[in-house]
Amino acid sequence: MALSVIIPAYNEETRIQPFLSELVAFKRRAAYPVELIVVDDGSKDKTVDVVKKLGKDVVLLRHEKNRGKGAAIRTGYAAAKNAGVVFMDADGSTPARELDKMEAALQANPVVVASRKEPGTRIVVSQPLRRILLGKAFNFLVNLLFPIGFYDALCGFKGLSRPLARELANELVSDGWIFDVEWLYRLKRKGYQLKTIPIEWGHVEGSKMRLGLNNLRMLSDLVELRLKI
Repeated sequence: MALSVIIPAYNEETRIQPFLSELVAFKRRAAYPVELIVVDDGSKDKTVDVVKKLGKDVVLLRHEKNRGKGAAIRTGYAAAKNAGVVFMDADGSTPARELDKMEAALQANPVVVASRKEPGTRIVVSQPLRRILLGKAFNFLVNLLFPIGFYDALCGFKGLSRPLARELANELVSDGWIFDVEWLYRLKRKGYQLKTIPIEWGHVEGSKMRLGLNNLRMLSDLVELRLKI
């Protein structure tokens, strides 16, 4: 199955270059067509320059102002040309070779989500303990408000069919970090089963997601989303 791979990026000049180079090398040797789409979400650093250096191997889309991860992925969904549409984090925490696993799963399932809790997952660099504990608390809150039965909501490696991606793009309302939660909940509410796959994953410093920086804001964002949908 041909894949379109969307990488949302905001001020990622120091982390995205090695990952994009890895993705381009993977694209050139893959047994199926791979489209790479970087959506620059209003970066103020040299992220755009880094992406441009890779030429035609990467499609570059841009937001003039920072709108959030969710908005960037929706922009990518609208532009994706291939049958399977995947998004990945710009930091390279999930290696490019894991796309083979995603592609194989998408051939038989309309929705595929990676989980760091799935048996067979290999964590090469663990998160700091504080972040692990905050992540558990976050996933507890998510499942309390949104009964999705999935406990790794923010793992940034998810795929689905292009028709479903286009359908979701017209329904999703979340622009920021909470996008993943809405993505999962809407698909579960539509009756789709979440096919989970194990992955190789490694923590990379520099994340802009600050779980626990403002716990009340985190809770209020989840409650606000629940009231909306």
